[in-house]
Amino acid sequence: GITEKVGIINGIECIAENIYLYKIFIGDASSPIPFYTVRLGILGQSLTRPYSPVNFSGGVIECIIKIYEEAGDREMFTPQLSKLKEGSEIRVIWYIHKYSIYSTHSITSTNNNSICNKLCNNDSTGYSTNSITSTNYTTVCNKLYDSTEYNTVCMISAGTGITPMLQLLNHNNPTNPNFIFIYVYNSKSQKVPLINHGNITYYDIISHNIQHTDIISNIQDIIRLIINKPVVYLVCGPDSFVHSVGGDRKGAYGGILKEMGVLEKDCYKL
Repeated sequence: GITEKVGIINGIECIAENIYLYKIFIGDASSPIPFYTVRLGILGQSLTRPYSPVNFSGGVIECIIKIYEEAGDREMFTPQLSKLKEGSEIRVIWYIHKYSIYSTHSITSTNNNSICNKLCNNDSTGYSTNSITSTNYTTVCNKLYDSTEYNTVCMISAGTGITPMLQLLNHNNPTNPNFIFIYVYNSKSQKVPLINHGNITYYDIISHNIQHTDIISNIQDIIRLIINKPVVYLVCGPDSFVHSVGGDRKGAYGGILKEMGVLEKDCYKL
């Protein structure tokens, strides 16, 4: 179940302008199965914010966090977080599944096809739509890492939208899947963190627009290389970026994927 812990910040690394990798020790805990979030907060304050850890090992969670400036009277978390140093204590609500792994709460899009079901059939004519029963439940990751049931995943992310993708890539250090990884970022000096996977075809694209909408044609060029293959697309990033790629984050399917003929059942906005 969900529990609240007092974590200790034991590392802060700047990986891009105003973006930091925070390492927070929370003690012994079992490793969650992606996709999941934690909520972080300041001790003594009620405000918390959700983050997708990019790694969890040795009792340490690692979160990529963008620090924002104060905005008038608006209550904000990251300006307070930026005042904490290594050794500081921090609230950690551990942990929240973004999607349930049980069949009774399938990971669904608007057409009720689950990610798990979509990934379990390597037939290019379609994906299995059989429901996953509670007695043999599995996860997106386990389906991806089963070479007998797997094709390709194209991960399209921008900015801190990389975090749920890294959860998936770092889960159990998989060796079977093939990933197309498209990462959009602003700074030439930005470090691309924690990608340690042998089966990645990696594309990095530098954007000159804070919402990353100026490089959509670059993404289209990459997708054209795989458009006729059985691929599942995962999209995450700023709202305007997600809208341009796959439609409104929590709304109708659209964007360049729809324009290029990718079916709605083959796209998930994380």
